Amino acid sequence: MHLVHYNLNEYSSLSEALNARNGNVTVLAIFFDIKNDNNPDFDIISEKIKQLQTTHTNHSIDIEDRLKLQLLLPKNTANFYRYHGSFTTPSCKTNVTWLIMNDPNEIGPDQYEQFLNVIDYKTGKKIGNNFRQLQQLNGRKIECSFHNNGEYQMNHRVSMIIILTLFIIDVMAFLTISKIYMFK
Repeated sequence: MHLVHYNLNEYSSLSEALNARNGNVTVLAIFFDIKNDNNPDFDIISEKIKQLQTTHTNHSIDIEDRLKLQLLLPKNTANFYRYHGSFTTPSCKTNVTWLIMNDPNEIGPDQYEQFLNVIDYKTGKKIGNNFRQLQQLNGRKIECSFHNNGEYQMNHRVSMIIILTLFIIDVMAFLTISKIYMFK
């Protein structure tokens, strides 16, 4: 799952932030292991996916329930990778900072199937397995926040700043975000 972030005080839209070309877009990527039971913290996302799929239109859905983004993160948020890369969807803008959690969260098989069966309202086709091909590093460095092969790849102080930033993002999102925008 990708959680895309940009500064609402500086940009009026994600498109504007991506076009600014100053690296002010951050994507937090979280992997999920599929377990036998559904993850109750993920139920609100599952319900909203169902609602979007029944409308067959491009629109947003209000999240009237409380969505605590921290519950979507894995238990261990200290271990992650960071690199400067590009957006995974066209136009693949290259001013994105990626934070990829090392440890996965968990979802159940029903929740996983919901993601695989999401229909793109424009094409009418499933968007499951919609990944971009592996790209060349082109001189970029991939840093990690944890002990890897005998040495730290990222300064511990930087790691703590990023963890604090994630906490602040979670608190701000909990207090201010009232809509989830999908398929825009």
